[in-house]
Amino acid sequence: MSSSTVRLEIPAASGYLVLARTAVAAMCARLDYPLDRLEDVKLAVDEACSLLLGDTDSAETLTLALQPGEDGSLKAIVSATTRHGKAPKQSSFAWTVLSALVENVSASVEDGQVSIALQASRGDVAVAS
Repeated sequence: MSSSTVRLEIPAASGYLVLARTAVAAMCARLDYPLDRLEDVKLAVDEACSLLLGDTDSAETLTLALQPGEDGSLKAIVSATTRHGKAPKQSSFAWTVLSALVENVSASVEDGQVSIALQASRGDVAVAS
């Protein structure tokens, strides 16, 4: 991670997701994202957090890493140690929402730690025809 990466660890409880949303909004504002784009990215990170929270014990933590790119892009990585240690299903409605809000979404699993990575830019997401 670069020196400009912001890392936030919060309890794995839905009441703390406001902290993740606030951090994303602040980073997007710092990168001069238009308000509608900022809201899209914030919603995508919220959805990624919610996907992991559904399979994470409340005693665990959720980690959010925000990595700004020199081109104004933003990579957000949400991770947690989950009960089942499996990536979210890419056929789910939540995954479809994520894919519609940002340019790229991927998931990985390493030693029970599930991560969802989102890549966003200032521009609108291109809609496939």
